[in-house]
Amino acid sequence: AASQDYPNFRPTLDLNFAAEKKLDPRITYRRQGAASHYNEFGLLKVVGDNTPRFDYDPVTRESKGLLIEEQRNNDKTNSRDFSTGWNISGVQDFRSNNDTSIETPEGITDGVGVMPLIETSGGSSHQFYAASTTQVTKHITYSVFAKPNGRNHIQLHDGPFAHDLVNGTTSGSATGEYVSATTTKLANGWCRCTMTRNHSNSYDQFNIKLHNGSSPSYSGDGSSGVYIWGVQQEDGQFATSYIPTNGATITRGADVVRVEGEEFSEFYNDIENTTIMVGKRLGNQAGADGRLYSISDGTNNNRIDWDLNDGTNIRFSVSSGGTTVTNQEISSWSDIDKEFKIAAGMAVNNQIGVVNGTAIAAADTSCLMPTGVDRLYFGLRGNEGNQGSLTIKRFMFYPKRLPDSQLVTLTS
Repeated sequence: AASQDYPNFRPTLDLNFAAEKKLDPRITYRRQGAASHYNEFGLLKVVGDNTPRFDYDPVTRESKGLLIEEQRNNDKTNSRDFSTGWNISGVQDFRSNNDTSIETPEGITDGVGVMPLIETSGGSSHQFYAASTTQVTKHITYSVFAKPNGRNHIQLHDGPFAHDLVNGTTSGSATGEYVSATTTKLANGWCRCTMTRNHSNSYDQFNIKLHNGSSPSYSGDGSSGVYIWGVQQEDGQFATSYIPTNGATITRGADVVRVEGEEFSEFYNDIENTTIMVGKRLGNQAGADGRLYSISDGTNNNRIDWDLNDGTNIRFSVSSGGTTVTNQEISSWSDIDKEFKIAAGMAVNNQIGVVNGTAIAAADTSCLMPTGVDRLYFGLRGNEGNQGSLTIKRFMFYPKRLPDSQLVTLTS
């Protein structure tokens, strides 16, 4: 067996978010607005302002760690009330008659209920759609929770994707304006269905179509359909977590997570150090340079950070005194949708970034350390810009520049 080289001393900071499922008291956290995540039971959970979210895979129930998301709006002003602003074609009219006996994606029944979307007899198209809105060229992502009720598939908009509500899978391939789609199955039979469109028309319409597994065009039987709940329309190239609305557009603020001041200085060594992070990005952040973490002086002049440059590259960079002294990057990173394990080995004239057991490049041997750094941000650049969206399983800081062999072992 190949030998593995591990440090023989403990890190001065070890944040095991996936295992602990709570914030270390040294961390400062804020977020404005209600937000949601999946809990350990594979169900949706909605939380209020300034409540950190520890996300789970709703299928495997694996703890994914701390959830950090960029700011987003849900532009559908009533995410659960479909009595106004929605039209029907080839479906029965239940717009004002939600079923309160059906369990919601949160695993509860309540007075609001869920809406049955039931096809009429005959016809060839069975759809439920919102009034048109004026739009400009941009990416728009639509999402809805749906559950089988005689029909096992739906289609969002006129896209090429079909959502299988039994198996929690998506069929179809991206074409034209229709970029991507996902289907995520919850523990109680609901699925969250998403679809992203690179919108280029002057108007837009949220459209949910019943689908018979082969086509959205078929003759209805008058009794089959699905249940729907929790619609969301957001500007962006991927879906973020569900944002509940009740009469107005709602903004979920960005998650701001940091360690600073005395709590930072207690673990940090500005002469040499090593950082390790394990996590996973959320969606395609093309062009956003979404940060994974940053150690800085509050500006971009002195910093150590990792980001997803242009959404498809992963980059390790260091600035000292306003000059970039190390910049290592993997272009067209093939593991972009998988878990990442990254390490940064830091010392004067000896800096290196390692991703999933492989060094990005040889260590930089002509570089300074950043000076005056006093804070650690997760998902943000040093000046609180370039918000990233990700989950973080673990973050470790060693006050020594570990050997390259140990960086490889710790990220493999």
